[in-house]
Amino acid sequence: MGLVVAVGLLCLLGGLAGGWTLRTLNAPEPAPAAGYAPAPQGTQLYTPPPAPPAPAAQAPAPPAAAPEIVTGPVERQLVQALISLYDLAEAAAVRTQIAEDLTRAGVNRIDARVGVGFDPALHRAVDTASAVAPGDVDTIARQLRPGWVTGTTIIRYAEVAVYAPPATVEPAV
Repeated sequence: MGLVVAVGLLCLLGGLAGGWTLRTLNAPEPAPAAGYAPAPQGTQLYTPPPAPPAPAAQAPAPPAAAPEIVTGPVERQLVQALISLYDLAEAAAVRTQIAEDLTRAGVNRIDARVGVGFDPALHRAVDTASAVAPGDVDTIARQLRPGWVTGTTIIRYAEVAVYAPPATVEPAV
């Protein structure tokens, strides 16, 4: 019974998200109401960090700032639902289609490459791994979930595991 409900919910969310995507891509840009400037709701603005000197393993360039398309609470909920579906989808074709739909709607993926330095402006450390070499400390060991950004607003930081210094074991006395 639970599986039937879950599949029905996924189909409903997929249909809503697909309809929203088509509506958003085909609808003209609405004019803002006079004197109304919506403030970001609980989101942090993304400002690209200054470019560091080129190390041996260079981090990928942050995504280009796209126009802010996800503006209202309904759009935010639909984008969050699509991102959740992306995380749950096991089929590569489904994940690819969802990522393409999000990109067309102005929501870009943030990927974290292994070996690149941890950047708190793009990444959220949710796990650690023991570094093998001293140069590995504070670099990305693996990406657990990709991040997502629209325009200059981070929707979700890329969740990563970061190499930490190996624990020193003191001999028992």
